[in-house]
Amino acid sequence: MGYKKSKVWLISIGLILFIIATLLTLTKRRDKDVYMGKLKLAYEGYIEGIEFGIGSSGIEVAKKWGAPMESDYFAGGLFMKYGDAIFFTDGYIDENKNYIYGSINEICTNEGFGIHAGMSIDEC
Repeated sequence: MGYKKSKVWLISIGLILFIIATLLTLTKRRDKDVYMGKLKLAYEGYIEGIEFGIGSSGIEVAKKWGAPMESDYFAGGLFMKYGDAIFFTDGYIDENKNYIYGSINEICTNEGFGIHAGMSIDEC
């Protein structure tokens, strides 16, 4: 009788360990798929949650999202700030002080890959 109880107990433990291992594997695969999806978006010039990508027209952003919170020259072109998203363009300000936004050549947010402004080196 004791042998059967031990055998049932071992099989139960084995089954529980198998289920745990399966769940961990599926979680790792899901995390990898999420990470790879973000890398694919970045490769294509997009950031998750931002509908405009590299090469998009700055004027299209302004038409859809309205006037930027901030806009000025930076690194040879205009930047357009909307909340956490900053679009860097090849735009300029013409002689009549009109903003010509140009095309987006870089996008950043306040947080990327889990790193955000204000973090110490140890927190990164």
